[in-house]
Amino acid sequence: MPLSETYTCADAAGVAETYTCADSAGVAETYACAGAAGVVETYTCASAADGVAAPSVGPGLANAVGWYMRNTGITLMSGDVEQWADQSGQGNHLTFDGGSTTRPAVSGSGDIDLQEASDGLQATAALRDLLDTGLFTIGVRVYITSSNPRAAIFGTRNANDDSGGLLFSAGSATQVRGYVGDNQNDGANFTADEWATWIMAADGAGGMSIYLNGVEVDSDTGATPQCTTIPSVGKNLATNTDSGVLLVAEILVYSDEKTGGDLATLNTYLTGTAT
Repeated sequence: MPLSETYTCADAAGVAETYTCADSAGVAETYACAGAAGVVETYTCASAADGVAAPSVGPGLANAVGWYMRNTGITLMSGDVEQWADQSGQGNHLTFDGGSTTRPAVSGSGDIDLQEASDGLQATAALRDLLDTGLFTIGVRVYITSSNPRAAIFGTRNANDDSGGLLFSAGSATQVRGYVGDNQNDGANFTADEWATWIMAADGAGGMSIYLNGVEVDSDTGATPQCTTIPSVGKNLATNTDSGVLLVAEILVYSDEKTGGDLATLNTYLTGTAT
């Protein structure tokens, strides 16, 4: 028998109902919402048919909407990255944005090398719309050298375009910055030339926190959530004149704010993806 899952009915004030999955994982089906006079909505099945659970996404936390892994789902063109496929089942692939210059490269370990690229891997409009709500968590495992390469790890091209949604950037002085709308968090300086785990969690009400290797290093409140520009992974910042190495082993994006035990679980998982 197919698995019964919980579906939150958007047309009935968030009433949780039960949906029976009839098709394989990720297949969009229609669901007659009994809590809203039978309004038909779309439900994406998260489990496989015949009661077989779909593969766990990363550390197994709920609400994953983007999962990008080293050595996995990477499509090359002329030796550089054309697409980094989403492994979460949500179809939010990162695809070369069509610029006329350099794509990201792949390291010998299968990591995405962002610093050599002038143009990045563009996310989907659906992912932009999610980030525009200001309710999300982004976790990355990155390696940045002491020569201070500057690039948008996950965000827009322009270093000053915080209103457009520069969510994570590698800045000068071996520092990662985070933004929600008009608020900038400078994070903290970190040890260069080694792997680090950065997590940014935003609460949907203007609050945000940045964590370095599981420790909160900056926070803010009162931001106006705004992500009007489709974000990219690997865009050089507009003022970038530096060189160096900026490797990304894994990225996880969630549609909620991870706190407490979930945050610790995410940090532990990402830390184990590259050492």
